[in-house]
Amino acid sequence: PGCGSKFQGNDEMKPGYLPPQKYEVQQKLAQIEDAQKLQDKVESDTWSTEDEVEWLLKAGGGTTPEDDDKIDINGMAED
Repeated sequence: PGCGSKFQGNDEMKPGYLPPQKYEVQQKLAQIEDAQKLQDKVESDTWSTEDEVEWLLKAGGGTTPEDDDKIDINGMAED
């Protein structure tokens, strides 16, 4: 955020306020950015058991190993 505060959608008088539709978009973008960071970590050399658990939860537990290779970022954006 430009003013240094986190985005929020509750109080117009507080820093970081966004109208409901814009706030929802920012929330979705944050989720996508988190998924992309996790995807980058998967492709790097650093990987912990916590990272693997987070990956499994976000990947959605596909039915085949190929399904779990990547988080469906495009699907996240469509929701």
